[in-house]
Amino acid sequence: MFKLPKIIVLVGPKNCGKSIAAFILRDRLQCRGADLDSIIEKRTGKSPRELYLEGPEVFRHEEAEKLHFVLKKELCTTKETSLVLATGGGIIDNQAAVDMLIQFEGAVIICLELNAETAWRRIEKSGDGLPPFLAEQEDPQAAHCALHTRRTAACKEIAHVTINVDDKQPNETADAVIEYLKTRN
Repeated sequence: MFKLPKIIVLVGPKNCGKSIAAFILRDRLQCRGADLDSIIEKRTGKSPRELYLEGPEVFRHEEAEKLHFVLKKELCTTKETSLVLATGGGIIDNQAAVDMLIQFEGAVIICLELNAETAWRRIEKSGDGLPPFLAEQEDPQAAHCALHTRRTAACKEIAHVTINVDDKQPNETADAVIEYLKTRN
């Protein structure tokens, strides 16, 4: 085996497979895995969507606060175990959270890149309906494409590596992350 970083952070646009990849990686690397949106919901009693409907600033505050908890409290109590963390698709729009990720010593940030059309199809098939920030748009698909493109580019800027997941199943995404981690040591 190889030495794992303190935290492996998966970033990328909505529906690129960050959460499932994080839990596959958790099992394969025998470390801890977490989903930031799930942590937000568990600790606030409200889904990210519900918090966003209260106001984008309400959600962004909770997102940054829960990320701070993970980085400063959770990781400090278990120094010997690495963590794979899946972030929400919009974390790149939360400057406080982005700054924490970039400045955290021992973090490896991996961007999962997915084309906008595939992401849109996944959103439509999810059965969850459109996120509030898209539902209010005159042309939700065009708004999604623009947002997806901007967020992907921003995620790539902060990432140590970008892995294209267009044609990958979740297991293949995990394989690609592990290969990167092996080569970076």
